[in-house]
Amino acid sequence: TRNRVESEVHMNYVRVLGNYIKEHFPESERSFIKIDLPESKSHPDTVINGYRPDVFVSGLHCVIIGEAKTYGDTKNRHTREQIKSYIEELKSYSKDRHLLLCTSLYALPELKNEIRRMTREMDFSGVHIHCMNDLQIKTTIWDL
Repeated sequence: TRNRVESEVHMNYVRVLGNYIKEHFPESERSFIKIDLPESKSHPDTVINGYRPDVFVSGLHCVIIGEAKTYGDTKNRHTREQIKSYIEELKSYSKDRHLLLCTSLYALPELKNEIRRMTREMDFSGVHIHCMNDLQIKTTIWDL
């Protein structure tokens, strides 16, 4: 049942990403949302370097990639490679570019540290990074 619980937690984080997009992006953009939830009519079909994001929006004026990470996933190589792939993909667009990351309140500091480390290794310029916890108590936005 651990995987089922983790899957439930993951789905809740994906819902937080969807709600964040509803609250912070105009209807004209979010009408293009593809989100990996059972109740969604449109699931992400974009595969980026072998990774499929939890949320993908390619709107008229912006592109958004959203990824939910459970507690143990914030500091592993898979996540780093995934984020790097998403950054490279976002940089290929000429419109506004956003990477949304959601994890638990407890894992958020580690995720933010990981992003800081990664910005020293690669160029994130032009990509807005939104890091949030599942309770949406604190959201950090970097315009790198």
